[in-house]
Amino acid sequence: MIRQFLTQIRMLKNWRKNLKQDGTRVLVYDGKQKYVTWPDPPPKDDIASVARYVMHISEFGSLATNSTHKGIEGYPFVNIFSVSDGPFNKSTGTPYFYFTPLELSVIDMKANNKVSLTVTEAQSDFCSKKGFDPEDPRCSHAIFTGVMEKIEKDTEEEEFARNALFSRHVEMSSWPSNHDWFFGKIKIQHIYLLDFFGGAQVVDVEEYFAANPFESKKKD
Repeated sequence: MIRQFLTQIRMLKNWRKNLKQDGTRVLVYDGKQKYVTWPDPPPKDDIASVARYVMHISEFGSLATNSTHKGIEGYPFVNIFSVSDGPFNKSTGTPYFYFTPLELSVIDMKANNKVSLTVTEAQSDFCSKKGFDPEDPRCSHAIFTGVMEKIEKDTEEEEFARNALFSRHVEMSSWPSNHDWFFGKIKIQHIYLLDFFGGAQVVDVEEYFAANPFESKKKD
């Protein structure tokens, strides 16, 4: 339990360290580090593109499982995980993760792999520049629900997941090798997006995957 807590604290400290005051992030390409800045988000009425945007800019998210742990069996259980849907210049819309079987949530997922992931636009500098609280509807957040799948070893998808995560979470490559790490992804079945007043909207999954996080089909 203490190891889990310390790991989460280290993840959050690393994310903050990688933020400069102007909102840029340090990423890795071909072994070299460089600073990049996220473009402005798509128009609010293009909900598929907004959902893709929020997913792509997110460095971590809150992953909900159904608890199997003593004393809280059956309760919702939420944990922080680093996430990536692709390197900075290649969004896929699919959330990828780097897991160890020692993790509490992974133990839950062995019994029931139905999950929900919440990510927020507050991870970029957009909301802070606008003066939006993370709970303000104008600071977009998306909730992805589906099933967690383990990615097969020695496949092209595993290599992509590795690059997607390690290029945006530099320290992952140095995590303890004796923890039996593996890559996972959410097979998305439902998406909620809250990006303005009036309540959350359901985003069609096919439209979500067809959308571009930086090139909206709609105009302001």
